[in-house]
Amino acid sequence: MPPHGFRLEVYGRLFHITRQLYGIKQNKWVDERRDVAASTSAALNLFERLNNLFDGDWPLTLAAYNFGEGCVLNGIKKNEELGLPTNYWSLSLPKETMNYVPKILALSNILRNSKQYALQLPTTNKNNALTQVNIGEQITLPEAARLSGLPLTTVKAYNPNLKHHITPPQPGPILLCYQQIKLISLRMRFLIKTY
Repeated sequence: MPPHGFRLEVYGRLFHITRQLYGIKQNKWVDERRDVAASTSAALNLFERLNNLFDGDWPLTLAAYNFGEGCVLNGIKKNEELGLPTNYWSLSLPKETMNYVPKILALSNILRNSKQYALQLPTTNKNNALTQVNIGEQITLPEAARLSGLPLTTVKAYNPNLKHHITPPQPGPILLCYQQIKLISLRMRFLIKTY
């Protein structure tokens, strides 16, 4: 299980400039920092850029994600000027960052070697996976719930990025369970045919 608040951390890390750089929208209809797909994609793009910046060094990448790339680069520069090593473990970084990186590395090790730690990871079930559905028109969340057969509270929980109980006028995707896609698709076709 990820460290407490990890999802909130992804949300918090996407600061204004980063959000703009990675195309995370915030307007009167949506806050894509809360969009599972958009914010995860942006965070992965940020990780990729940071990892390239730090030549594949994951501890430095994670530190930059947590504390900011400029601060980590300044720490490296300071150590270079003092003739000290410039790896993560040698930098003088805030306690939060010095604790964050080992926790993430430990989590990665546990997940990679779950059998060694007698940890049984849940199996994936494609039918329970969330997937993006582009309805093709503006739709209220109650209508999406009715068409998908899901409770409204579930549809809202899957789409916390929507600020209102309706998709934007320029419709984008909403998240639903994979197993509901065929059902909503059939119902949408039926609605289109009957009009």
